[in-house]
Amino acid sequence: MTEKNKVNKRIRDVYNEWEKEVFLPFVTSNKIETQISIPFITSVSEKYTMSDKRIMIVGQEQRDWSAFSDKSDWDAQVFSEEYLCKQLWGEFKNYKYNRSPFWDFFRVFAEKNIIPCWNNIDKCHRIVSGNTEPLTRETEEALNKPFGNKKKALIQYEIDIAKPDALVFIIGPNYIKTLEENFQLKENSLLPKKVNISEPVTDITEQLGLGIPAIWTYHPRFLNTKGLLTKCEKKILSIMKGYGLEKTYGTKHL
Repeated sequence: MTEKNKVNKRIRDVYNEWEKEVFLPFVTSNKIETQISIPFITSVSEKYTMSDKRIMIVGQEQRDWSAFSDKSDWDAQVFSEEYLCKQLWGEFKNYKYNRSPFWDFFRVFAEKNIIPCWNNIDKCHRIVSGNTEPLTRETEEALNKPFGNKKKALIQYEIDIAKPDALVFIIGPNYIKTLEENFQLKENSLLPKKVNISEPVTDITEQLGLGIPAIWTYHPRFLNTKGLLTKCEKKILSIMKGYGLEKTYGTKHL
């Protein structure tokens, strides 16, 4: 089994544990199988596992996925790997090239050989009249609940397994509560670091306490509309460099 497959299997195993202990009990007890999407499952690529420069980019939630009640043999984890590989390296010709600011943001790092993996802070979205809507606070709080032997939220296990050198949250200010919950932080503890239009990139490394740089910014689509995307990309790279990552990138993770 390749290193990539080992990592993705470990991610899937912890996802399955989360689904059994957290997701399914909440969804079935609230009878929302038709109102909540199939959960996103993160993955890593072969290039990621072979790289000595790795970054996890965390978005808000996936859009326009089918309801959980319609779940079939379609594999969300395989999709997340293949779609990323298509956008960054032209692999998997069955997907179209996506010119959105979101994927252009990923390409900035990939072009510098800082290899991304793709994640989302909220694993699901609501389905309202066939349209994607963010989760309610109640649902976010329920799905962010710590579980398993280490009593961590799902994204913490994913970070432990994928071992990125840095994290970038491209989620904007409206996801502050779910960000705090996912890392078991006290309510409003991130308020002093909350991004705003005059400070669209903030360093939350100390607050998250994961031992790797953690950076918070807006969704690239929003930054693009404000003419801030390139400026923020440079700021993020500068913060990462400030932590001396170029010195630690010399040792491969394998």
